[in-house]
Amino acid sequence: MGSNQKSRGFTGIGASTLLIVFVVLAITVFLLFTFFTVRQDLTSAEKNAEAHKAYYAADVRVTEKLSQLENAADDDAVSDIEAYAGELGFTLKSAGRGEYIFTLTESIDKNGSILCTVVLKGGQLFVTSYETINKNSYVNEDSLPIWDGETIPLS
Repeated sequence: MGSNQKSRGFTGIGASTLLIVFVVLAITVFLLFTFFTVRQDLTSAEKNAEAHKAYYAADVRVTEKLSQLENAADDDAVSDIEAYAGELGFTLKSAGRGEYIFTLTESIDKNGSILCTVVLKGGQLFVTSYETINKNSYVNEDSLPIWDGETIPLS
């Protein structure tokens, strides 16, 4: 009987040791998963913050140029509003009957820009369009025939 009790005690100690090792290993694996997830979230948040910072910096530049153009339109000292708008970076789309339509493109980063279209009429500036433009290109591939549900393409 003495050796049977000794064998059981050793098995109990071995099983509890294996259980503890397994628990420590599982906790370590979950800790590593958590660490990598947090690191990835931090990197994503930093990129997002940089993108927002670049957008709002470009937005401020556009707003300042719009303000300068409106002040120049109110000021009688600026005789050639088209030339002054060109100096600010605006391009003239059309002019007639005391109305000017200008566009301004301000770069955000290498992937996007802000496109602003304004109407200058009677010394007042009206923003008619303000949008972000993606500079990346997309080519629609239509080289594969698409089945219309009725005929089977042979080639």
